[in-house]
Amino acid sequence: MHASSRLVEETDPSLAIALFPFNVDATATLVERLLDGQEAGADMEIAEDLVDEAIPLNAGHARLQSLRAEILLRAGDRDGAANDFRRALELSKTESVALQRTIAWSIEADDVVGALENIDVLLRRHPWKIRDLGSIFAAIVMTKDGYAELRRRLMVGPPWGAAVFRQIAADPAGLAAGASLLTDLHKAGAPVGDWGLSTVIQALIREGRALEAYSLFLGTQSTAEAALAGYIHDSGFEGGQSNKPFDWQIRSRSGHTVERLPHPSFGSVQSGLLIQFNGTPVKDMQASQVLHLPPGEYELSADLTAANAKLPKGLYWSLRCQSSSREFARLDIPEGSYRNKVAATRFVLSADDCPLQNVSIHTAVIAESWKDRYTGSVVVQRLQIRKSDS
Repeated sequence: MHASSRLVEETDPSLAIALFPFNVDATATLVERLLDGQEAGADMEIAEDLVDEAIPLNAGHARLQSLRAEILLRAGDRDGAANDFRRALELSKTESVALQRTIAWSIEADDVVGALENIDVLLRRHPWKIRDLGSIFAAIVMTKDGYAELRRRLMVGPPWGAAVFRQIAADPAGLAAGASLLTDLHKAGAPVGDWGLSTVIQALIREGRALEAYSLFLGTQSTAEAALAGYIHDSGFEGGQSNKPFDWQIRSRSGHTVERLPHPSFGSVQSGLLIQFNGTPVKDMQASQVLHLPPGEYELSADLTAANAKLPKGLYWSLRCQSSSREFARLDIPEGSYRNKVAATRFVLSADDCPLQNVSIHTAVIAESWKDRYTGSVVVQRLQIRKSDS
């Protein structure tokens, strides 16, 4: 009956024990459910009796030791619980309940080095346990010792590194320290992925901290990325794919493809943004970038090439306020076939306008109709913003 017992030990531990009374994993699961109140007639004494009966036969079972420690802790015996948690970690250094309790007690004692050592073990073995740690990283990064120890551990690129910044991004109080940590890691040559950067930058934007968000973007650029800097980052579409807000966000949608050159269809053009239409209506497009322009007078211009472009409801770049969608400038893209055509328009951004803007490509299609089929190709070789010479 042992095999049948193993099949149901997670879904129905009581049945698993009835089938095979010595199934220790089923016993541990049942005790966990009793402690969590998931079992009918849940009772601490029942849980304690189950553990006391099982431990003599399974003295080396770390999970059982942790459960006994949890029972002692709930009964008010913290010292006894601490001893059993310690015993559980001696049996298995990755026992999750013992690790989580030990982490919490280390934080209480301001032992961030010990806490992070156990967090590293926990998240390497049980990465999903990150959700049980609450806002622990946001709390750690805001202390001097915690910042230094977290920086030291992130320098080697642990697998839980991205989760640190997801958690920090959820707590506005920790954003400044999180941004500083990302900048420090970048300067030290540590592996800082776009995902972590993007998460913190987006959180700063949501909090209305535009300058901090843009400064973090600039302060974590590679040499190659810095070479593409401008009022519009990577105005010639020469960089790689990115998910950072102050870089291009490019996706193909139904009815068209959007991709960077080079491409076999335009062998003579080596860089730019290629938009190919598939003979269908085109409503939603995604090629956009968040900008941080200071007040002033500007010119928005595009270098364009097209082949048999039919754009029945128009195609245009729009510059809008990120928060209110108020439009400052619109740059229309002509139909037809042509090479190296320049389109330009001027606009003014005053001091009381929005701190962040968004430049994106659109059609004027509201309701899709097969009368409005888009065909042909357009290449945007460069889209740039320059100070006006007025």
